[in-house]
Amino acid sequence: MSREKENSKRENLWTSSFLLLFGYSLFSNVGFFMTMPTLPRYAVGVGMSLSAAGFLTGIFSIVAIFVRPVAGILSDRGGRKVLLLLFTLLVSFAAFGYSLSHSFVGLFLCRILHGACFAMSSTIQLAMVTAIIPSAKMGEGMGYMSLAQILAMSFAPSLGLALAEAKGYTVMFCVSGFLIATAAVCVAFLPGREQPAADPGTRPKGTGEMPKRHSLRLGELFAIELLLLSAISGLFSVMNGVASSYLSMLGDERGIANISIFFTISSVAVLLIRPAAGKLQDKKGLSIVLIPSLILGAAAMFCIGASRGILTIIIAALLKGVAQSSGQAAIQADCARRSPMNRRGVAMSTCYLGSDVGNCVGASLGGWLSGIFGYGTMFGLIGLMVAAGLGMYGIQIGIDKKNKKGGN
Repeated sequence: MSREKENSKRENLWTSSFLLLFGYSLFSNVGFFMTMPTLPRYAVGVGMSLSAAGFLTGIFSIVAIFVRPVAGILSDRGGRKVLLLLFTLLVSFAAFGYSLSHSFVGLFLCRILHGACFAMSSTIQLAMVTAIIPSAKMGEGMGYMSLAQILAMSFAPSLGLALAEAKGYTVMFCVSGFLIATAAVCVAFLPGREQPAADPGTRPKGTGEMPKRHSLRLGELFAIELLLLSAISGLFSVMNGVASSYLSMLGDERGIANISIFFTISSVAVLLIRPAAGKLQDKKGLSIVLIPSLILGAAAMFCIGASRGILTIIIAALLKGVAQSSGQAAIQADCARRSPMNRRGVAMSTCYLGSDVGNCVGASLGGWLSGIFGYGTMFGLIGLMVAAGLGMYGIQIGIDKKNKKGGN
């Protein structure tokens, strides 16, 4: 094979591995999002209180926060393909388990298993994705890959509710488990073992063997240099969680009809913008995508807070869709570029950590703020939080410049 053909193969984004991992992401996310609106209803239906059902829902993100760093280090130390297959099958088992659980204890145990194994599998899958995407196309590749999650979010919750109403919760949970098992089949067909590549400096000179691994240190669980970017990513999750939880309540309070159109328009904007944003990042860098995303995200929250009619809500949906489509995927791609191949698992787990914390605290923070100030002011304050991400990113740019100067 000529050098030109070898280079072309290296730079090809649409490989069989990429397509299989895209299929994995689509099937696993559809199965996951089917259970999001249905599990609390099912819990109440089997006799649990609303507060217990809420706790059952929230414990998922709490478990993910603690498990995610372990997922990163396991991904970098072991065969990613085998680990992904194992934890995906356990997620499928948890989904089937919901249908057999009719008490708080049973649902709680399934939810713990679901949260822990989903945190493991999603982290490992993202590490595998960043290992197969050419560095020059990292933004574009991550943009396309994240479309699988967006597509799932756009129809899977409605599918889950429709199945539960038409066929019952047992059938719905079984379908969810089957879809996640289908994702595991995609993993089984991945070529090779997808073992993480080691940095050249980690091998002893003159040998082909890796040195013996030392015991795990706490500092190895996190990519400290990525924590600031992870925190910025968490701001997008807070914004998303608050909008999902309290937009309809603001609509009821202000008499805005058909406010749910916000989510449809926002999803369409995400689907249209995300691939183009990834390509732009590959050409121009993170700043050209992240800075406008933070500005537009803050503007979206301000628009919602000030809205008195559907037109402002539509504008806010467009702004949020563009911001959400670009910001988090751009941060994930940049975190991958900053990390050596044998640290991609830890890098992705650290990047995910901000999103996990944002998902965990977003709805609670919104509820606390709205209880004190009202929904309009609450959305405005969330907008200020997102805008503060510009200052955080300015600090990151300063750190990068300092490190670059020190490296010269």
